[in-house]
Amino acid sequence: MKHYFIISFDSATNEWEWDTEQEEVSLTEGTCFNPETEEWMSAYLGDGEYVDDEDLLSEQMCEHIKMMNEDRKKLLGE
Repeated sequence: MKHYFIISFDSATNEWEWDTEQEEVSLTEGTCFNPETEEWMSAYLGDGEYVDDEDLLSEQMCEHIKMMNEDRKKLLGE
């Protein structure tokens, strides 16, 4: 399974963000791609279940975006 995320940089806030709205617009069939079946699907299966622990991947993504924003501020002396 391949998991796709859209990350964008907002020049108004000067921060990186996980752009879930753009994911919905761009990845209309879901954010997970199964290369064996060549099908897209939603990461959420229902009843609190996610594909391949997508909930853990989402937590990691949020943590990495937070680190990117913190690193950017350090580099610019903010």
